[in-house]
Amino acid sequence: MDEHEVDRRSHTIQSQIPTSVYIVLHFSTLSDEQMLARLLLYRRAMTATALGSETMTLADVIQQIDQLDDGLCIYATPRWRAESPALVAQEPRDGGLPAGAKGMTYLISLRQARRAIAARSAWRPEQELNIRDRCKAVIYYAVYDAPEPRPQAAHTEIELSIAI
Repeated sequence: MDEHEVDRRSHTIQSQIPTSVYIVLHFSTLSDEQMLARLLLYRRAMTATALGSETMTLADVIQQIDQLDDGLCIYATPRWRAESPALVAQEPRDGGLPAGAKGMTYLISLRQARRAIAARSAWRPEQELNIRDRCKAVIYYAVYDAPEPRPQAAHTEIELSIAI
């Protein structure tokens, strides 16, 4: 088998990484470039986890969130922050941890993570969030099961003197 095998009829990509772990991804209507980008991201995550080498961080996952499928979940090392080692995987049916998530806990689904980022972005639509703010929004949602509340505007009192 080639390193990457693409079956156009079913839009499935299969890759074998050195530890004989297979990744099978199903896509509906993605371009070749989008399929390759997703495959490389999954392969990097799985290879790093399987080989114990460089792992992805939560910031890496959030940076690539638009290329990931909604049905996946983020697992990360507790005391969650942008630098926490993280893994993107399908949630196991038994509710446990996926292979390679040793020392990690369930953080959030990708669908919820996108909601958290969208809610935070709505505060100031003219400014793009930096990666740290996006991670903070995702972590807040994971902890409180709700998007961050919008900050309250500072209240200022104005004294008006009128001389008659």
